[in-house]
Amino acid sequence: MNQPTEPTYAEQCAAHCKTMTLQQFYDELERHDWNYMMSDSDEVYQRGKANAERIGYEANAIPGGIELLKKYTEHILSGSCFYSGVKPIQKPERPTQ
Repeated sequence: MNQPTEPTYAEQCAAHCKTMTLQQFYDELERHDWNYMMSDSDEVYQRGKANAERIGYEANAIPGGIELLKKYTEHILSGSCFYSGVKPIQKPERPTQ
C-alpha cells in the first residue's frame, strides 16, 4: 500500500507563493538578515540559510520575483565591506502592484 508522501519544502513554498504578491515578497527581502553567514551563532546561520533558500523558491514562483531579487541583491552587495571600491547601487523601489 502506498502511503501519501509529505510535500517537499519546494512544493510547500510554491503553494504558499500562489497567494504572495510582489509587494509581500519585497517586504520579505526587507526583513531578511543579509549578513546571516557572518554570525558566530549556528542557530542564526541556519535560520538565515533556510530563509535565503525560501526566498529563492519564492522568487521563482512569483511573477517578477527573480528580477526583484536580482536588483535587491545587487543593492545589498554594492558598497559593502566585502567589495570596497564598488559604487553603491540604489535599493529598488517597493512595487506598487
